[in-house]
Amino acid sequence: MKIFYLFLFNLALMIAGFSNVKCSDEKILICGVVKNAAKGFSTVKHYAEEVGSEFLDYRVIVYENNSTDNTKELYSRWAEENPKVIFISEDLTQEYIDNFTPKKGDYRI
Repeated sequence: MKIFYLFLFNLALMIAGFSNVKCSDEKILICGVVKNAAKGFSTVKHYAEEVGSEFLDYRVIVYENNSTDNTKELYSRWAEENPKVIFISEDLTQEYIDNFTPKKGDYRI
């Protein structure tokens, strides 16, 4: 959560600092991974939408798994309200976590 927030904050500062960059001509994809991130949700949402609005178009993709607070509900609602937001949520079993061995080229969607 902190990394995602810091990324958005630094991106906002970068955009503000580079006045010669025409963001309105570019598109941006903002991605993040969260878990038990309900506490900082409103900040992430605010910065993601603020940064995204500086560009011609934007998308936000957020992945979450196994949160025990109301992270799923908050991000799901955001994705329902904003068509530019894609929210992916999984509940991974402990067996899967214990036996997960990534191999080169493997990925999950």
